[in-house]
Amino acid sequence: MLLSLNLYDESGKLIAILDENEWRAEPGIPWDLEAKYQKITIRQSQRKIDLNIDSSGDDIKITGQFWHKGQHIDLQKEHLLMNGVIKNMMMKGCMFSNTSLKIDTVKGIVQIGR
Repeated sequence: MLLSLNLYDESGKLIAILDENEWRAEPGIPWDLEAKYQKITIRQSQRKIDLNIDSSGDDIKITGQFWHKGQHIDLQKEHLLMNGVIKNMMMKGCMFSNTSLKIDTVKGIVQIGR
């Protein structure tokens, strides 16, 4: 599995980049990265988890709070909730296998597929 994402804070400031599983962080940004075997957690501050990835089981579990250009994405075990450019969209009880999920916060488009 390859995972790529840009992680922004609520004000739109880029705080970390994951490019095909390689981490980079912007200098001077206070954040905490905790990495263990098959698990990684990024916190913007104490008790504020921006991203948590757990690949220790059969399924990969990704949770977090994501922001970009006014779009808030809340990805939790129970749901995927979007509010902002994509208004009040919620997905519950979904499973994605051998596919991709693309969220375009500029155009307000959610695309599922290869």
